[in-house]
Amino acid sequence: MTAAAKTSASGQDGRNRAEAVVDLDAISGNVARIREHTVGRDVMAVVKADGYGHGLVESARAARAGGATWLGVALLDEALQLRRAGDRGSLLSWLAVPGEAYTEAIDADVEVSAYADWQLAEIVGGAQRAGARARVQLKVDSGLGRGGALPGDWQRLVDQAAAAQSARHLDVTGVWSHLARSDEPGHPSIAAQTATFDAAVAHANSAGLEPRHVHLANSGGALASPDTWFTMVRPGIAIYGVTPFPDGASPVELIPAMTLRATVALAKR
Repeated sequence: MTAAAKTSASGQDGRNRAEAVVDLDAISGNVARIREHTVGRDVMAVVKADGYGHGLVESARAARAGGATWLGVALLDEALQLRRAGDRGSLLSWLAVPGEAYTEAIDADVEVSAYADWQLAEIVGGAQRAGARARVQLKVDSGLGRGGALPGDWQRLVDQAAAAQSARHLDVTGVWSHLARSDEPGHPSIAAQTATFDAAVAHANSAGLEPRHVHLANSGGALASPDTWFTMVRPGIAIYGVTPFPDGASPVELIPAMTLRATVALAKR
């Protein structure tokens, strides 16, 4: 077992009273089995939030070892940390606020997500300062109600992105979205979101964008909803060995990657 220990509590004498031990081989194996299950689709392993508490860099390396062709993070700071740690593979960062360091992202070869006019404008500015074309994946809100352009705003976003691409400021490499209830296989919202997403991709193609990376499936979708797989799947919690389904079942063997250990101080009968 390749392990990384994360100490959560220790005394003044330096002894660990409690620790989380992470089995990195479990992460690699989970990624490999999800990749096999999804019949060769690209796998974007989500390592946001310190790799769901398992360690950002360590989890990323383990996921790569298991065959992840992409890494996904929420924050640009996380993406830049991975670059500083030596990761040179495909990498997407998707959350942004006004004033993000897009120039630094472009210089570091990080792909970024956009779902609003102001984001595209700032990305274009970053590309001009960097003297290089940004690589952008457009996000549509297909029904989750979180990040993403609403369907009514999608055509405008696509047109703006197409104009920026024609001006050689950026390349639109992907279109993506996120499922709301993939932990309920067969729920009607999954088919509805898939249809909305299909239409959004068709709009992008008709505008001449022709995105290469098209992804909707999160952990639940990757495990149980093949119609959502498209060109890539984007598992998060599943790569750490946790099923997203309330009944604890999974069509893919998932090995939990984290073990919590603590010193016993007292036992009573």
